[in-house]
Amino acid sequence: MPAPSQCQSEDPEVGRLKSCYKFGVSCTLLIWRKRGCMDSEAIEIVVVDDEEDGIAAMAMLLELEGYEVRAARSAEEALTLIEQRRPHCVLFDILMPGMGGEELCRRLRDRYGDDIVLIAVSGCDDERVNSSFDLADHFFTKPVDPRLLSSVLHR
Repeated sequence: MPAPSQCQSEDPEVGRLKSCYKFGVSCTLLIWRKRGCMDSEAIEIVVVDDEEDGIAAMAMLLELEGYEVRAARSAEEALTLIEQRRPHCVLFDILMPGMGGEELCRRLRDRYGDDIVLIAVSGCDDERVNSSFDLADHFFTKPVDPRLLSSVLHR
C-alpha cells in the first residue's frame, strides 16, 4: 500500500493530519482513505459497542488503516444501519444491554449468510461468548490487538 504522501487522491486532505472530535473523543487522524489510494472501493465496517470509549478507539484504529467506519451503540441500532447500507464487516461486542452481540450475530448470519464478515469481541469469558464462536467468523478479546485485527481484515 502506498504511503499517504504517495497517494494519488484528488482530495487535498489525504495525507495530512487532521484534528477531529469523533464519537465523543478528541483525536488526531492521518487522513488516508483506501478509496483515494486504491482502485477498489473503500471497505466499510460497522462497529457495535455500548461503550463510547470502545467505539472511539476502534473507529480511530480502523480509520487510520483506511477503512470507512459507521458506529452503533446497540445491536438494534446496528441492524438499522446495516439495513440502510450493507457493510463488508461488522465488528461487535458480545455482551451489551438489550439485544446482545450473540443475537445480533445470529440475525445477521440468518439474513446475509456469509456476505458480511462477522467479528465478535468480548472482554470476559461468558456462556454467550462461547456460543458466539459457532456464529462469528472471528473472535477477539479486549483489548483487541491492532496487528491481529489488521491481518484478519486484509485477507
